[in-house]
Amino acid sequence: MIFNIKNSLVALAAVSTVLAQHPITIYNYCGQEKYGHIKSAAFDYVSGLLGTNGGSYEVTVPALASSLIVFGESGECPGVDGPGCTRLECDFSNPAYQQCNLSRVSGFTIPLAWSWTDGSCTGGHCESATASTADCWAPNSNDGSSLRQCNTANVGGKYIPSFLSKCHELIQVLTPTVNLYLCGA
Repeated sequence: MIFNIKNSLVALAAVSTVLAQHPITIYNYCGQEKYGHIKSAAFDYVSGLLGTNGGSYEVTVPALASSLIVFGESGECPGVDGPGCTRLECDFSNPAYQQCNLSRVSGFTIPLAWSWTDGSCTGGHCESATASTADCWAPNSNDGSSLRQCNTANVGGKYIPSFLSKCHELIQVLTPTVNLYLCGA
């Protein structure tokens, strides 16, 4: 009987770990009104008004979210996939093999940067519409060099100090949390 209870507790702990939810917060530091948008294959498209400087919007993403798209805008990127916007795209469907990339495939609006907390895993940045494909996914490039994987289970992210002088988006990716900073922090 003790063996069965032990197995049940181990299984319950494993399910609890796997089913952890992922809070995503988008912060607006642009000084102008913005909307934050989050979409995933695991849940419907959601958006919220960020207000002006210092406003934020938070959504909790279900466990094992895949095909995650996060972006901020003020009308220049209509549609649920953020067409025309620079985007962060992530897949957390496997807790031990998480991946993100910055993308300008559908357009470029604002520079982005992000990082993992694990020192052995590399984040990325996309400073312009002509940035290297090693920095952000671009139209007609499929070399995968902008895709950043981190095979550390439950890896998190860290803030990258702003290296851009104009309004930009700075992303902090944390698993289980993703933070998107519009126009710096």
